[in-house]
Amino acid sequence: MHIHVKVHTGVTLTSDGSFTGGSTLHTGQLFINETITTAVAKVSPYSTNTVTRTTLAQDGIHDDGGAPSGLMTVTGSTSAGYTGTLTLGVST
Repeated sequence: MHIHVKVHTGVTLTSDGSFTGGSTLHTGQLFINETITTAVAKVSPYSTNTVTRTTLAQDGIHDDGGAPSGLMTVTGSTSAGYTGTLTLGVST
């Protein structure tokens, strides 16, 4: 499983919480460990999914390079929820 991320600078925030203008400095993906993804897939409502899931090994973007390649550190459980962290450095 992965989360898409974009880093923007120089934007103008709008009253509805979105933004206009600015520049995109980075577009990427943050990846979640396969063990956690499998555990979450067994819990409702995800357990009713009938779409074949792409594993990290099958993902053409993920390169199994750990944190430098976007693999987040994730803590928690399916019952309490998860928190994922990753320091993302972007050069301006």
